Amino acid sequence: MNKNLPTPVLPTTAPGPGLRTGFSTGAYLSATAVAAWLRLEGRAVKDSISILFPDGELRSVNIDGEEPLSANGHAAWAAKDAGEDVDKTHGLIIRSQLQRSTLPLRPEDTRETDFVEVTGSLTVVLRGGKGVGLVTRKGLDVPPGKPAINPTPRKMLLENLSELPHGNWRTVWIEVSIEGGEKVARRTLNPTLGVVGGLSILGTSGQVIPCSHAAYVATIEILIRGAALNHFSEIALVTGGRSHRWLKTQYPDFEDTAIVRFGDFIEQSLAICQRHGIPCIRIVCMAGKLAKYALGITNTHADKAAQSPTRVADLLISEGMESESLQHASDCRSVRELLDGLETENRRQAIQILKSLAAKQLQAWAHPSRIHLHVLDTTGKRELP
Repeated sequence: MNKNLPTPVLPTTAPGPGLRTGFSTGAYLSATAVAAWLRLEGRAVKDSISILFPDGELRSVNIDGEEPLSANGHAAWAAKDAGEDVDKTHGLIIRSQLQRSTLPLRPEDTRETDFVEVTGSLTVVLRGGKGVGLVTRKGLDVPPGKPAINPTPRKMLLENLSELPHGNWRTVWIEVSIEGGEKVARRTLNPTLGVVGGLSILGTSGQVIPCSHAAYVATIEILIRGAALNHFSEIALVTGGRSHRWLKTQYPDFEDTAIVRFGDFIEQSLAICQRHGIPCIRIVCMAGKLAKYALGITNTHADKAAQSPTRVADLLISEGMESESLQHASDCRSVRELLDGLETENRRQAIQILKSLAAKQLQAWAHPSRIHLHVLDTTGKRELP
């Protein structure tokens, strides 16, 4: 169990009176799978279970039911608690069906859509059930042809399974489903992005932070004001968990209290920095938000400003890129898909153009504070040139 990861400084740790943190679909994948495993071990599972989160902390997650499937199979489920967040998946039933064997995995025991992972001596076969979408397009964190179960939830599942008693068990199959997921997905961006037939299993932290916009911005102000009162000459604005982890890896001496997750409120966060006289600001983001900054979009939430690959392509062409290299833009559903469809040199040129335009826009919003912009690849582990 890794207890050495830095605890993220969330601008929404205490977002306001009455706002309560919830859990992601990824957290419920781990919780329900662990609950099913423990029941097979003959251990009692009541109304909650403690699991390990990506920040190295144990948290208690609700479990609302379980049932045996066979001598070596069990299912557990939970109603997703998104806290006080305005979340379309709040209350949906997430169910994990688990089967295990003492035999090693055979090729005929898997499907093309399965994820096959290994933790210690245990091979884990993870598959998407009813209500979990299937990825059909490039440009997402999951390759086409696989269920929309993102990398962090898969890693979180493996870390939690590795903490359990394995005995002589060699292989485990876990099928995760979301009751009503296909219907709810029609009201999300999934069909546009290329995830069909259901919802995604998401979460970079395992937690769902309440998104009262006024409370979020107010908390950003509190953190930035605190940094100013502590006479920090530099703070970091990070978009989320991956950008936060990259910053702490690259700048391990950076004060935790000088790191603020600003989510989608880029212009407001920079205005707050300006108001409190922060001299220098590091901004860490990924390509999707970079493109929105380059376009001058002040609130980058998907409901406020959906990704527009054709608009980004037009911007790149206006800045000197050959239009022929961007002809695929009309077929793309995300900026990531647009960039992934470019040849290596063209992709590098596109990112450099977007980074230059974004830096100018961010600097205009932040003046006279100085901006240092870092753009990461989709893994969140490497800075793009």
